[in-house]
Amino acid sequence: MKKGLCVNDLDQWLKRRKQVSDFRQILILEGVAAKPQNTPNKERTKPLSSEPSKQVSIVERSALYNALQSIDEHYQDCLLVTRFLDDIETPFTHCIAARSLGHQQGFEYDALVLDCMAGLHPNQLYNAAGLVKKSGLLVLLAPSPSKWPKYFASHTQIKFSQGDSHELSYFAQLLLAYFSDKYDIAWWTEEKKHLSLCDHVVSAPLMQNSSSHYSESFTLSSAQQAILDKVEASWSLSEHQQVQSSCHLITGARGRGKTSLLARIAEQGIESHAKRRFSEVILCTPSPLQNELIQHYMDESYSSSSQLVSIAPDQVERVTQNSLLLIDEAASIAPWLLTTLCNKAAHSILCSTTQGYEGSGKGLLYRWFPNFQGNIVHHQLMQSFRWLEHDPIERLFTAIFEPESTFSPVALTDTNNFQLYKVGKQDFIDDPELYASCFALLQTAHYQSTPIDHMRMLDANDHQIWLYASGNEKPHANSIVGVICTIEEGGELIFDDVKLRQDVASGRRRLQGHMTSQALALHLASEQVLTHPVCRVHRIAVQPSLHRQGFASAMLKALRAQLNSESGPREVSLSSAFGITDALYDFWASNGFSLVKIGQRKDSSSGTLTGYLVDTNSPLYTSNKVLFKDCVYLDLAYLHTYQNALHDLLPPSIISLEHKLSTSPALNNFILSKLHSFMTDELSYTMLKSVLHHLSTSQTLHPVISNTEGQLEITTALQALHTKHLSKSEKLEYVSKLKNAIMLV
Repeated sequence: MKKGLCVNDLDQWLKRRKQVSDFRQILILEGVAAKPQNTPNKERTKPLSSEPSKQVSIVERSALYNALQSIDEHYQDCLLVTRFLDDIETPFTHCIAARSLGHQQGFEYDALVLDCMAGLHPNQLYNAAGLVKKSGLLVLLAPSPSKWPKYFASHTQIKFSQGDSHELSYFAQLLLAYFSDKYDIAWWTEEKKHLSLCDHVVSAPLMQNSSSHYSESFTLSSAQQAILDKVEASWSLSEHQQVQSSCHLITGARGRGKTSLLARIAEQGIESHAKRRFSEVILCTPSPLQNELIQHYMDESYSSSSQLVSIAPDQVERVTQNSLLLIDEAASIAPWLLTTLCNKAAHSILCSTTQGYEGSGKGLLYRWFPNFQGNIVHHQLMQSFRWLEHDPIERLFTAIFEPESTFSPVALTDTNNFQLYKVGKQDFIDDPELYASCFALLQTAHYQSTPIDHMRMLDANDHQIWLYASGNEKPHANSIVGVICTIEEGGELIFDDVKLRQDVASGRRRLQGHMTSQALALHLASEQVLTHPVCRVHRIAVQPSLHRQGFASAMLKALRAQLNSESGPREVSLSSAFGITDALYDFWASNGFSLVKIGQRKDSSSGTLTGYLVDTNSPLYTSNKVLFKDCVYLDLAYLHTYQNALHDLLPPSIISLEHKLSTSPALNNFILSKLHSFMTDELSYTMLKSVLHHLSTSQTLHPVISNTEGQLEITTALQALHTKHLSKSEKLEYVSKLKNAIMLV
């Protein structure tokens, strides 16, 4: 460690900071290099090794410990977050594994140290920022800045597709570009020592103090009080039979006082439950920790009241028509389950942040709220409650993960003047406005966006970003009309081994990434599917003011043309996968895509089934056209017979698809291959339910069925396996009967 990097300097800065600043701030300390990447992905409990050679240091271990000790002395409540609990020696009392960070939402710490030496994890970075108190410190343990691009390319905590070997992390470069003096970042590394100060002190007391029970001295803000008054007014209307039920949705960014307001509403509900005729007040949270936090905010006499009942989101049966239902972090709950809960209760109050990316994220506002059938009122808390306005940390991460862009009006007189450009990742680092415009637009197309998406789209080799812009020059922020993000999948370079292709097609193996290629290879039991290079359209977005003017279709046409001109010996096949709705299916079908696979699980966020579509003019589709259609027919028939609830989720345009099952050798070979994998325990029964249903209902004996008795046995076992609440032993018994009924030719 260099002599100039003295812990005393850091200690003096911490003292001075507490005297002159009420703003939160980021401090970057140089950390200890991560252990090799082959470390098992689980917490280890063995003691920290005393042999320095086992863990290479970027700085001396003792100096880092002393720096953390100094932080611990200046801040009362400190938390260390690290990948493995023995990765770093620490003086802190509170330490958690990084994977547990998501359960800390709503809690607060004076100082939070996030160990990034094992790799940057964007979600953890974003979540950690929300746990730091007003005037607190977010400490990042990281290498010296010049090492970031290469270091974080080789040390990552998120998984990339098989075959990805990026040598530079553009996401790390993006962070460095934003970690400037503008956001008062303090550095304490060998390479950069810059202990800046946010010199702003506010003498006014905190609105929320740290007493053991906030009700003793807590005062609602005017915005919170206004919402509470409206909630109570709806209860009064119900009391006089003017309305039967009500639902209130309270949203806001982190630190706006949503959870503390919900605690006060709970108190008021318990206090007036007899007058309002509430049978009980029910608190529903996605995690027990969130439940504890709300009850911590409440006065003890209320939180321990028998009228306060705590439930998990799936305990719908506990809610009655006389219940007052309080739900926190509503975006973390599946929309269909949220609707069921609210419809059962007399009155519902939902709180959620839509910027934390939990669960359905912005889908709560974009999908669930507009479609909720009932008396619902939306309230927004705008004023910062837990930290000061213009907080540097909040501004920084909003700029990175939730960029905003104002698009310039586009002249539509000459539609031929628009072109599609493949943009290099470095362009986004060099042009912050281009990054903001592009990623703001991409987020509008995918309401489940997470911070991880930013890293994956910037760093992954298989992710490409295309901009549809006006003019003949390089696109800039004000010229963007639309954006497409694509993912390259499959092909002989990745699936070059015959044994690997056979294993994937039979269900024995699955590589990271390459979603469409592997799903369709398994679906068709065809290893040849894996050799087709596929380009999956991951996201496509057009400026909101230009919707329904043909731009998305023009973008797809331009993309198809560019891919064909760039393709090598084998033409690339375009594909897409999304939650099937009438509007989305009609768009893709009108642009020359055909449905080739229907998922058989309801997406927890969108409440739809996933559909896989492939360009009908592509080699992948033309070489498997008949079998693709046969498999869609088999899936529809199975869902109609055994999964009515899922079948009803499909739009009429899908249900009305007409196709007569072929008698081609390809279909028989497909069925035989599926059954062979099932008989040899390489494929589970759930992966060939559609095939089994076809065998059990075929009007003529299929070649794989010896007689009508075998067909009857398949029908009996299949019906039994669809009985609810079967034990594991019962399922195994019926699966065994299925195998006994099948005779391979």
